[in-house]
Amino acid sequence: MKCFLMCLFVFSLSGCSESHFNGEEDIQKKLDLLMAEVVSLRDEVAGLQFPEKNKKTIGKISLKGERTVLGSDSAKYAIVEYMDYQCPYCLRHAKKVLPALKRKYIDTGLVKYVVRDFPLGFHSQAKNSAIFARCAAEQNQFNAAHDTLVNRTGSLTSGSYEAYAEKLGLKKDQYSSCFNSKDNRKQLEQDFAAASRLGVTGTPRFFIGKIENGAVVDVVSISGARALDSFENILTDLFRG
Repeated sequence: MKCFLMCLFVFSLSGCSESHFNGEEDIQKKLDLLMAEVVSLRDEVAGLQFPEKNKKTIGKISLKGERTVLGSDSAKYAIVEYMDYQCPYCLRHAKKVLPALKRKYIDTGLVKYVVRDFPLGFHSQAKNSAIFARCAAEQNQFNAAHDTLVNRTGSLTSGSYEAYAEKLGLKKDQYSSCFNSKDNRKQLEQDFAAASRLGVTGTPRFFIGKIENGAVVDVVSISGARALDSFENILTDLFRG
């Protein structure tokens, strides 16, 4: 029992990870409750459990063709987040940290913020949410779609998205074709596999670096929901470099 509880505790420190659970909905509900209970403690010890930044020899991260983006195309630095719209830690980041990053770095044109999908198997609406966000981005409504999903993550169902699309003013035929496209579903699976090869195993996962020739270089990677100063420290180092 002690070993089991310790495993759950360690998991709660790092974010959402597919490898820990078998995908059954009741297990996920219990896990969400556990994570809510330990989140405050996790914040206190995260700096001890995980290094503040960890240089990775992953080469360049191409930004070619990105649509799920916040910020200016002329930004010289980038934060690439791999997320799952039903991950409690992604939600915590989106509500607690991302608004501050937007005000200080993204809206001022310093940083481009790229959202990439890593839908975990034990979240029933993770793939649908990712597809919805991509289809909204196709009609230049990614920011609004991202906010919509983040604010409704606890009530997402398979019937939610058409109403969200209508509320965002998306063109119905174009949206329906996109959302139901088998090719888009296949592309999502390919992107998931590519993220796995990059070393992503859970969410949220961040890659931060400067932009050169359409790619992120000098990459620093951090995992899990972090405080704002974790990002500020890395960005400050990059600005100085």
